[in-house]
Amino acid sequence: MRKRALPSGAVTLVLMVVLLWAPARLEGQAPTREQAQEAARRTSFLTEEEAAKAWEAELAKKIAEATARVYDPATPPAANPPKTPWGHPDLRGYYITATYTPLQRPNNVAKPLYTPEEAIIAFKTQAQTDAGADPAVVHYDWKEFGMEAWQSPVRPNRRTALITDPADGRVPSLTPEAQKRRAAAAPRR
Repeated sequence: MRKRALPSGAVTLVLMVVLLWAPARLEGQAPTREQAQEAARRTSFLTEEEAAKAWEAELAKKIAEATARVYDPATPPAANPPKTPWGHPDLRGYYITATYTPLQRPNNVAKPLYTPEEAIIAFKTQAQTDAGADPAVVHYDWKEFGMEAWQSPVRPNRRTALITDPADGRVPSLTPEAQKRRAAAAPRR
């Protein structure tokens, strides 16, 4: 069987012409972001005010659902947790790391756990900070309340921070040895 080789010079030349010409051709035709958003507003079936009202209604519904699912780390574990056939705890499953709980405890919070009411307030604040009602802005974020309850992995959490040790809920400062290593590595960066 014979192997044929393409004339690489001709192929390279054609590819270079296509690749160099295409971006310049497309660049002049692409609308700006503002033009695209204005076009989306014009074609939307909702006005900005209607979208805001629909969003607020959906937000109120989802917050009510989330309130019923507040995670409380003080709740005792199940009496008979599942075990593997060999007797160890069964940890199989899906683990979701989606959370509004900050890594470090905020400076204005002194306790490790919120009350359930405080947890809802903190959750609402974070969720509303993350939200917008402009129909021209597309969100592909797992934290959106527009998802159905079964799709959204986010639950209010009574913890004030993901860090639980040390007790202040803050990332500890570097040790003297770590500071030396960081200083030694700085010139290589």
